[in-house]
Amino acid sequence: MQITRTHGANAWWKLTYPKTVTFDAIHIYQRQDCCANRIDGSRVFIDGREIVSLTYHAASNLYKIEGLNTEGKELMIYGSNTRGDGYLQLAEVEVYGTIDHQCEGPKRQVLPVRRNICC
Repeated sequence: MQITRTHGANAWWKLTYPKTVTFDAIHIYQRQDCCANRIDGSRVFIDGREIVSLTYHAASNLYKIEGLNTEGKELMIYGSNTRGDGYLQLAEVEVYGTIDHQCEGPKRQVLPVRRNICC
């Protein structure tokens, strides 16, 4: 498994869609081998609006954010500078939602990753 890892103050991961989508759920998978507590205090934003702050749970490496029904183009995850050490480590991020297909109309699906940037 490949891990996306950033470090330092204000570490972040970003996903941008070319047009507005409806975010229904976000599933964030954290590494299992070590350092899983680094997810604690990480914050999730859609178009600059904070959706949730994550709390570390030793029993699970999956963090589910459900029932969003939120429109936007940009998903950002910021590492914690207050509870963590500034590192942001993500094993996988799954985004579920609705994208309007011109020929087929709106369709709920795992939204494709168009651009994945981290710093």
